[in-house]
Amino acid sequence: MLHAVSLSTWEVSGPPARLADVARTLREKAGIAHVTAFGNTLHVTGEDRHELLRAIEPLRHDAALSWTEARPGLEDVFIHLMKGQGEP
Repeated sequence: MLHAVSLSTWEVSGPPARLADVARTLREKAGIAHVTAFGNTLHVTGEDRHELLRAIEPLRHDAALSWTEARPGLEDVFIHLMKGQGEP
């Protein structure tokens, strides 16, 4: 089955301990499909850009973090599709 996927992704970098906190926090939020570590950054991905922006907004003002909107890569799409395999 072919899936049409529309994703929005933000990259966030910062101190490793802070990124671990960010990942734990965001995984619980509505609008976040997945949070994935890529080297020294996290990719925060969602299906609805506006919901994703609402979810990350409080953290975007943290001076220890650097946020950049990114084009979802092949890895982001693959992870997203694989997460959906176990769901009916």
